[in-house]
This record gives sequence, C-alpha cells and structure tokens, in this order.
Amino acid sequence: MAQSQDTPSFEFKCNVEDSICIARCVGVTDYYNLTEAIQSLINNPEIKSHFKLIINLIEMDYHPSYDELMGIVDTLKLLKETFKEKVALITRQNLNIIAKLITIYCELAGMKMKAFTSTDDAKKWVTSPD
Repeated sequence: MAQSQDTPSFEFKCNVEDSICIARCVGVTDYYNLTEAIQSLINNPEIKSHFKLIINLIEMDYHPSYDELMGIVDTLKLLKETFKEKVALITRQNLNIIAKLITIYCELAGMKMKAFTSTDDAKKWVTSPD
C-alpha cells in the first residue's frame, strides 16, 4: 500500500511493497518550506529505515544562498536516521553542481547519497544492489 502526504509545493509517496519513497518539490519555494518538507519525511511514522528515497527537485524554483545551502545539508543529514538506504537527489542540469556539493557533505556524514539529472538514472541507482 502506498502512503502519501501533500502540501502546496511538496509531495511524497511511499511504496511499501518496493520500500521506495519518492519526494517531489514543485514551483517556487524557499529555505523554510524546503526544510519543513524534509522534516515531514523524517517525522512520518509510516516511513521505515529500509526505504530508499528519491528526492525530485527538477521542477523546483529556488536558488539557495550559501548559508541556506549549508542549512539544507544539515537538515538532509537528519535523514540518515530515517533513511539508512540510498538517497537520490534529482535536479535540473543548472543546479547539478549544487546537488553534487550537497551529496558530498552528506556522504561525509555517512549517508549513501548521489546526485542525478535523470529520473531514470536515479531510480536505477536506488534500486540496484550495492
């Protein structure tokens, strides 16, 4: 059974059978709304630690400052306790450098995270064996 939660610019759906959660941010957002959305994933009791996570930011319109970027990294690091498996971060090509920087910081914190510009590539990586 799939679980889901939606807000105006953020939604996530979890497929319990496949142990995958797909989060998506669409449209204009800001630091507060993005970090609140990540917190909603962390605090959702339906999400299990063996779930893999795909965060799709392709349709998001937000360009964080450096301080906001570091705050987003800190918030994403909190996912480590909720998602012990792979986390894929998908962005448009013009934000991929920022996404790769985020993944480097998260990997240093012990997370299995990788940045992508293709949804198909992200799904392949998340579902592939280690």
